[in-house]
Order: sequence, then structure tokens, then C-alpha cells
Amino acid sequence: DLGLDQYEETVMSISGQASKELSIEESLQTIENTWATTNLEIAPYKDRGHFILRGTDEIYQLLEDNQVTLSTMKASRFVKAFETQVDFWERALSTLLEVVELILVVQRQWMYLENIFLGEDIRKQLPQESNQFDEINQKFKSIMTKLNKDPNAQRGAHTPDLPKTLSSMNTILEHIQKSLDMYLETKRQLFPRFYFVSND
Repeated sequence: DLGLDQYEETVMSISGQASKELSIEESLQTIENTWATTNLEIAPYKDRGHFILRGTDEIYQLLEDNQVTLSTMKASRFVKAFETQVDFWERALSTLLEVVELILVVQRQWMYLENIFLGEDIRKQLPQESNQFDEINQKFKSIMTKLNKDPNAQRGAHTPDLPKTLSSMNTILEHIQKSLDMYLETKRQLFPRFYFVSND
């Protein structure tokens, strides 16, 4: 009675577009739901009341899957209505990946240097570096304690200035490591047999 048969192509086109847009909308909702419930695996470290990040395989897999999904969406001609959301999640996941990688880099250096700077001898020989490490030590423990209280990956990664803070910490730890290597080199010059012993 409506004469829809006269507009078959138009109706099919509108229906097809609506289906494609619904698919994009549902995928974006799935991504949002995923990161609302995905936590970082924060674990105790050495029974000292400190915490470290462990088991990042699941996080990396989710990040990779979701980034591929977002790339596929961006290539679709039906994405226009969702461009703002797609851009938001691309930036959010990029920040999350950056933060996880920075935490792991800082954590690796911190764990290595923590044992060394517990010793009084090194603290006497490298007083400036010891003070720098103490500052990093406090900051890193504070960051990990906060993540332990609220381990949600999305919220944690978007703590204000966290990427910048971690990047700065990494630079200082690298400087401390170089100073330590130089100190060990002076010991080797005094005691040549140390050339046969690793830094560790």
C-alpha cells in the first residue's frame, strides 16, 4: 500500500548503512566495556609493602586486538558518525600502551638499582646518585601503591602527567646507571682482575 517496492534500492541502501553503523556502534561499546573492567596485574614485591606490575600479556593482546578493530573502523565509509569516539579510543589506547611500557622500563631499572643502593658503601661513593635514586624510589612506590588501590588499566594510565613523570624517571635512572658503570670502571682500573667479573 505504501508503494515501497518502488523505492527498493533506496530502502536497501538505508538499511545497509544502518546495519554497518550499528556494527561500528556495538564494537565501540565492546571496547568501552572491555577497558571499564580490565585491570593491571599488580603484585606485592619482596614482602616490603611495595608493588610491581606483572603479567602484561593479556593487556598487550587486548590493546593489539582493539587497535586493529579501530583501524578497520577508520577505513569504513560508515564511520563518520563515530569519528570522535574512534579518535578518543585511538588516543586512549596509545596512552595506555605508552604507560605500560614505561612502567616496565622504569620498574626493571628500579628493581636492579634498589638492591645496589641499599648498600652503604655505594651510597658513600655516589652520594648525588643515591639522593636521586631515593627520590625515584619514593615516586615509583607511590605510583604503584595508587595503581594497587585502583588497578583499572584505563583510569590508571590516564593519571594526570603520568607518562611525562615516568619518562623523566627513566631518564634519571639511566643517568644513575651510567654513573654506577663509571664507578665500577674506576674499580677495574685499580684492580685489573675485576675485568673478568661482570657488573652484577
